[in-house]
Amino acid sequence: PSGAVDSDFAGAWAKEGETVVVPWRLLAGCDSLVLGGDTDGVVLDEAARALSIPADRPRTVTLRTNKAISLADALDAPGIGWSTDDGPAAWLGQGTETSDGEHAVTSGVAAGGAGSVLTATVEGPGTLSWKWKLVAGGVSGVDVIVDNASEAEFWIEDPCDWTDASVEINGDGPHVVQFLFWNSGDATGDHAAMDQVSWSGSSTKESTQATPVEVPFSWLSGYGLGTDGNWDGAAFALAENGVDDVWQCYVSGIDPTDPEARFLAEIELVQGDPNIRPLPDLGINRVYVVEGKENLGDGWGPTNAASRFFRVKVKLPE
Repeated sequence: PSGAVDSDFAGAWAKEGETVVVPWRLLAGCDSLVLGGDTDGVVLDEAARALSIPADRPRTVTLRTNKAISLADALDAPGIGWSTDDGPAAWLGQGTETSDGEHAVTSGVAAGGAGSVLTATVEGPGTLSWKWKLVAGGVSGVDVIVDNASEAEFWIEDPCDWTDASVEINGDGPHVVQFLFWNSGDATGDHAAMDQVSWSGSSTKESTQATPVEVPFSWLSGYGLGTDGNWDGAAFALAENGVDDVWQCYVSGIDPTDPEARFLAEIELVQGDPNIRPLPDLGINRVYVVEGKENLGDGWGPTNAASRFFRVKVKLPE
């Protein structure tokens, strides 16, 4: 694996003719997966999160991610504040298991009774609707919890294909909705998928007024910020990374509560030409400007063939 793909697999000798199964997991949301190397006979099972490699000769197989995608874009709901667990339990955007043929999110690893939580924050009252499916070999399910209220929970035991679901949310102000995927067995390929979220209630795009950009209240409250009603103070506060203000984290798409979060850009050669992509990449919801210069002492400007140094700037669309 490479990039935002990881695996605990430890290579070992295999009997000729056997099939070696290599489990893997995503570390970040992505548009698609790219299989490379000696792939003859190799099967990529994205639902089970496994690579099946015939042990018929020594070979090198690589698995890497393509374009990054955010939770908001994957769920078709950029106006809602989204957050998830860290590490293997994180829900991640992806472009292969979807309801609309574009993007969706899938839950993280939740074996042995553990949970994987996706959190949304909306401005009530209203109705939250979505499509979801369950892929499970054992007993798994999804609980939907609104403001920690148990009466808003529901779950199913049996695997299901894409199904419509919704929950009514009463009361004004921010409400926290949690989608908890749980798995009572050990099948790490078991997971839930979710797509096409819509909110029919009050606008989720109410914004702070004094910050350089408009930061949705729902985005702030999704990270536990501004809960005292001081939205501007929360947006202007220094993020946990000690580098950015919280409003800058909103613009760049990073978690303001993560001390390690940074807006990054990676460069790769595509058919001999440099290709720069931001991480995370929020697509049409942001404008990315790539600037370059030939020497460190030069000023930044449009990139050209002489550019040897690059930087990426991000802003909201006009």
